[in-house]
Amino acid sequence: NDQYSVDLAAAQDGVGFIVVNTVPDYTDEDAFYRWHMAKRGKVVKDRKPNSRKLKVAHTVTSIEAYYFPDTASISDAIARGIIKVFNQGRQQDGSPRKPKYEMDMALARGTDYLLTALA
Repeated sequence: NDQYSVDLAAAQDGVGFIVVNTVPDYTDEDAFYRWHMAKRGKVVKDRKPNSRKLKVAHTVTSIEAYYFPDTASISDAIARGIIKVFNQGRQQDGSPRKPKYEMDMALARGTDYLLTALA
């Protein structure tokens, strides 16, 4: 969803997005954290109380497919607030990240850009 790649794809053949909506499960997330760190070959440390919880699994609630056939459709979506440009924070090494697109799902659902949805 980086701006450059989306614009390039839209200019060539159009660009599509498959959005999978889920409900996350945090059950036994501390055990998952320890397993994940061990798999990565990292030393497993005790976590701080304010550590971000890890998603252990997801239950799919719906799937949506969106298609933007050309750069004009991307421009239209930006003008209508369906797509917004946002700048991410820096990489871990301090280098900047490229701008990304973010889709307002509530606005996108009411457009012709939504091809299909499965609930």
